[in-house]
Amino acid sequence: MRDAERAQCFEKYTLEERRRHDVRPGITGWAVVNGRNALQFRERLRLDVWYVDHWSLLLDLRILARTAIQVLRRTDVSTTEDLALGFPLPGVDVGTAGQPKAAEPPVDGATLDRLGALTSHAQALSPGAKE
Repeated sequence: MRDAERAQCFEKYTLEERRRHDVRPGITGWAVVNGRNALQFRERLRLDVWYVDHWSLLLDLRILARTAIQVLRRTDVSTTEDLALGFPLPGVDVGTAGQPKAAEPPVDGATLDRLGALTSHAQALSPGAKE
């Protein structure tokens, strides 16, 4: 993500939510083991801030253990990110109903083609895909 895009996303955070950046990102996280993509983005931010406030080595070990269990069991796996969950994408302002606001410029056809190909590829790789 470019600096301008990062700044654009950062501006949308509340002061409390910005605290999630008080720690360096890792390979997993508290929000990951507590719902992953099933959570609204604001809930993920709330869990990230909770982690900042409660960090300990024991908590990190607990997160790693829960991550390993979820990966091995293949639980809470999703192949796509749902815009209705409020995940902020650079250049896309998601409204309350999960739909991009009308003021946003349309996405060009080439971008839609790439997104469609990525979605098809992700679905083909998903555990439940037919061969």
